[in-house]
Amino acid sequence: MNARLASFMIASTIALGLPLGATAQPMKDGPGDCGGPMQMYGDPGMPDNRRPPDGAPGIPGENRLPPFLHNVQLSDVQRDKIANLMQSQTPDMRDQFKVMHQTQMALHQLSLSDDYSEAKAKTLAEANTAAMIRIAQMQARIDHQIYLLLTPEQRARLQQRKPQRDMP
Repeated sequence: MNARLASFMIASTIALGLPLGATAQPMKDGPGDCGGPMQMYGDPGMPDNRRPPDGAPGIPGENRLPPFLHNVQLSDVQRDKIANLMQSQTPDMRDQFKVMHQTQMALHQLSLSDDYSEAKAKTLAEANTAAMIRIAQMQARIDHQIYLLLTPEQRARLQQRKPQRDMP
């Protein structure tokens, strides 16, 4: 009886696990292929049906409005200026995301090598952090430049919404 139960349990485990393996995606190591920032935030190779809608977070220049503009009525002129502003920042932003990805990959490879040292790990972590800081600064600069394009009424609307967005 125990042998039959054990066989049943093994067969059940295999049967339940097969569908999960069938949907698994292979790991990739190229920039934008890791499911990281480049893919998550609008890799141009991503099919349009997988791209986030307007107002979703993204790399500037990816034809999406920043989330803080959600429900703000913009004129066509404002939309064009915002699109041009965001498009002009895309190459620099992509460069920083690439640096971030490369340092993360290098840190991972270092952690699995005989050549590991705290000094090397610290250098890579600092390079990664520096890229993240530059991305945050660029985003803040872009957001401020967009804010300057808004009318006083639109700015007031943003200020009214601000308490709803802030977390305690």
